[in-house]
Amino acid sequence: MVESTGNANNFAQTLFPYNGEVFYSGHTFSEGFELWKLKSTGSPEIVEFLPQSGSPNSLSPSRFTNHSDGSFYFLSSRNNSSCSLWRSSGDEASTYKIIDSPYTKEIFSAGAFIYFFNKDTEPFYSGPKQLWVSDGTSAGTFEIKDFGNGYPVTTQYAGLNGNFYFFAPEPDGTYELWQSDGTSAGTLAVSNIDIDGGFPAFLGNVGNDLFFSAAKSGSGPVLYRFDDSLDSVILVKDINTTSTTSGDMEPGVNFLNKLYFSADDGVNGSELWSTDGTSSGTQMVEDINSAGNSEINYLTVLGSRLFFVASEPTNGYEPRIFIDPLYPPCVDSLNLIGSSMQALYEAGVKIESIQLIPLGSPTIYQSPAIHLNPGFSTHSNTVFSAEPVGCN
Repeated sequence: MVESTGNANNFAQTLFPYNGEVFYSGHTFSEGFELWKLKSTGSPEIVEFLPQSGSPNSLSPSRFTNHSDGSFYFLSSRNNSSCSLWRSSGDEASTYKIIDSPYTKEIFSAGAFIYFFNKDTEPFYSGPKQLWVSDGTSAGTFEIKDFGNGYPVTTQYAGLNGNFYFFAPEPDGTYELWQSDGTSAGTLAVSNIDIDGGFPAFLGNVGNDLFFSAAKSGSGPVLYRFDDSLDSVILVKDINTTSTTSGDMEPGVNFLNKLYFSADDGVNGSELWSTDGTSSGTQMVEDINSAGNSEINYLTVLGSRLFFVASEPTNGYEPRIFIDPLYPPCVDSLNLIGSSMQALYEAGVKIESIQLIPLGSPTIYQSPAIHLNPGFSTHSNTVFSAEPVGCN
């Protein structure tokens, strides 16, 4: 049953879960857009009015972002007008404006800082484009890099090992991958690959590797990875040799230490791909729709299963499950219960599979039968129960 939370709002948008409550931009005819929340009881409550000089009750909270300090941050803005950066821990007392930021469109949390780009000159905010950081205080919010007339690709941000990554233009019109640790000295280009075939795009990260797609000098889309441990950008594979744009790959997820993502190789259409960071280990998982694009979407990891939605002529646009044959899920029965006749068990670090344990005469079971300390011994007629490690 779907229940109403009451008629407190005429319009609500941007639902954001935080500490057991849901925060959102709520609108009433009397107050306009303000910061609201649904309490754990399900009842709506206004958290904070977001006034602006000359136009009270008209600012809409958006871009809610969790941060490492335990608070969440958001922007308040009007269409085609100025904007402010805010911080909150969920109640009125902890909700306050940090700084007015005229042209901020996105915020991103990485390490100890909130990052955002800003333009500070009117009209049309056409002045220098700057990278700013914030530690959640007005005094700790400042510019760390001025890009002049260039401007990094909007929303194309990523975090890895506490650092902030983005793409910034070079004087010749190409793009490079940049990194920032929140300081001016630590904000610098980390690639020299002259991306010139359209906007590059982040795909996801696995371990110390950050993957992105880009097109360079007529080739593309090319899969790249930035190896943080080596501080270098590596060309992994030119997936589509017939295309010259970088828009043929979509963001993916880390599943069993590989990146799974959507890509179009120019032959099979848009399908599910995976990469381990090497050229030979980058391949199409399956041609789900042999007649065209599978429209891979909503990649979601649950234990040792990868869920996603794909389209093909027979079943249409439906949820699907992928299971790596090298990492099969455990059997349905996760508990092993029975009686033992003086059995001795040897176990490794973890269970990789489940084996039936026969009862009767003393037997030695090698891992991966059951996860017990080496040398664990049971007495006659002992009843035991084992919970497998890592099963789903």
